Amino acid sequence: MKKILFSVVCLMMVGMQSVKAQVGIAALHHEGKVTIFGEDKIASAIEASVDGDSIYLSEGHFLGNITINKAIHLIGSGQGTIIDGDVTISIDNTPTLVGYLLTGMHIIGDIIPNKSLNGLRISQCYFANYGRNNFYGDSSNRITVSDLYVERSHCTKNMYLGEVEGGNLYSSKIYYVYTNRPTGRTTLNHCNFYQDHNYSGDIGYFAINCIFRGQMSADNSYQNCLSGYDSYPSTAENCWTGLNGYIDNVELLDDNLNCSLSDEELRTRGYIATDGSVVGITGGDAPFTLNLATPKVLEHHIEVDKATRKLNVTLKVGIE
Repeated sequence: MKKILFSVVCLMMVGMQSVKAQVGIAALHHEGKVTIFGEDKIASAIEASVDGDSIYLSEGHFLGNITINKAIHLIGSGQGTIIDGDVTISIDNTPTLVGYLLTGMHIIGDIIPNKSLNGLRISQCYFANYGRNNFYGDSSNRITVSDLYVERSHCTKNMYLGEVEGGNLYSSKIYYVYTNRPTGRTTLNHCNFYQDHNYSGDIGYFAINCIFRGQMSADNSYQNCLSGYDSYPSTAENCWTGLNGYIDNVELLDDNLNCSLSDEELRTRGYIATDGSVVGITGGDAPFTLNLATPKVLEHHIEVDKATRKLNVTLKVGIE
């Protein structure tokens, strides 16, 4: 039922967006009722929402910074949903967030928690953050993010995991990763990286089944990883690099962090992940994608009511 409602909302917003495609429109779903807000009105939709509600965003620009102060679901339409500003998350640590807070959008700016968060979940997002960092807390005030979960997302610059007390980055493209937490560890599973980094002396992350374009750092731990660099640190277990001669000196990842080897080539060369799939973003149970499912009209029926001289139209909308 939720999928059908979501599909109907998407179709409604697509129709509205045909008039003016540059400005985004928000639709609030609350207890089965859908309220359409005007152009660029995320803040108004959030203000009218309560914990557990969903806000669907059309394609288009949403200008300025926004603050999420409730445990809601903000669901975009893919990279065409552009948040042109920072996203501040100001939700009480209790109750724990349930489900994805952010799904399917292009965020230009930072994700800034100003309260400690537990269970922050993000899926299929594109982070442009031109030169700035994401996912940072405030060490002076002990604002922390615990149990962070990010999947099928793309961070084009620096992903800073300061004050992140454990989490999981899954099937994502990430340019740089920075960590500086003395406790807790984030696991990077089936990701593609340009190059990693960790502040010396701090507990780094644990990368498993990942591909690196550049060098691995001795501050982090690795298992079943592939690198285009010619060496790897002692913290790497069962990893492959250019020094082994297996990758024939090819450029493993391009500037968009796509692998130059197909899944078939990876499998043929023996680059198998611990779960039996291939290493990198296309392996695992949830392979990398930023493409959201498209709603379609699955069935339709039209009949004429002669008594009232009206057409009765029945549509079944869903996601295949």
